[in-house]
Amino acid sequence: MKKILFFLLFSSYALAQSSQEKIESIARNYFESNYVQNNFKDPYSYELKKIWSEPITKEENMRSSINSADLVANNKNIPKSMREEWKKKKDSLTDEYSKLSTDEGKMIVGYRVYFDTYAANSYGNKVLGRYKLLVDTVGKTIGAVESVN
Repeated sequence: MKKILFFLLFSSYALAQSSQEKIESIARNYFESNYVQNNFKDPYSYELKKIWSEPITKEENMRSSINSADLVANNKNIPKSMREEWKKKKDSLTDEYSKLSTDEGKMIVGYRVYFDTYAANSYGNKVLGRYKLLVDTVGKTIGAVESVN
């Protein structure tokens, strides 16, 4: 009975995760329909040169969260009560990270999708731009599109 429940749980989790190509397709649609139309000077001149993605592992994501919490906890410009709160958060994340097994650490929790694009600037010249978008394993965007260059 336990094996059947484990199999059902694992298969439903696997079906919820999308392939890397599908993630790139979802990210491309989001990028073109939202970011290009709203932020490019001349959206009609937009050309996608290249798209690629990198997986984000649970271990990498947790290390990043610990580093962010550490930066806030040690920032002297933030009120002391808030710094104490972030120190507690950092400690709990560090404890959780230390209990992380090797297999759990290698689990993919999201993707960084990069776009190399050509588009006209305000002078009409074509310029190369590189952008990054974070997407989770089910295709939901995390945060906003960031310019890398």
